[in-house]
Amino acid sequence: SDLKNKVGFLTTNSLKTQAVEYCRERLRDNSLYICDEGSFKSVVGCRNQMLNVLKTQMINFAQVLKENDIDKPRKYWSGKGAGKDDLVITLLLCLYWSRHFYSYYKKYIRM
Repeated sequence: SDLKNKVGFLTTNSLKTQAVEYCRERLRDNSLYICDEGSFKSVVGCRNQMLNVLKTQMINFAQVLKENDIDKPRKYWSGKGAGKDDLVITLLLCLYWSRHFYSYYKKYIRM
């Protein structure tokens, strides 16, 4: 298929691997923040429901080893074996691209 006509982010295994490491760093240094209830906006559910779904998805998100008789074994990140992983992927994309943005454009940002 022609990737030029696709909308959205290409979530390669390399991007996911880097983003997982960024997420681990944020969790280790306690700098991952989810907005408070008053700032949270959703078309379905409340903040606590979303956090429960995110927690479940994070628990199930793991590196998977796919083996077959034809190709060499391949590792990839996924949570789809236990359901959806949309919130985890969204979190990882936010972490990946915010880190990229701030490291690339930091000379233009006043803090």
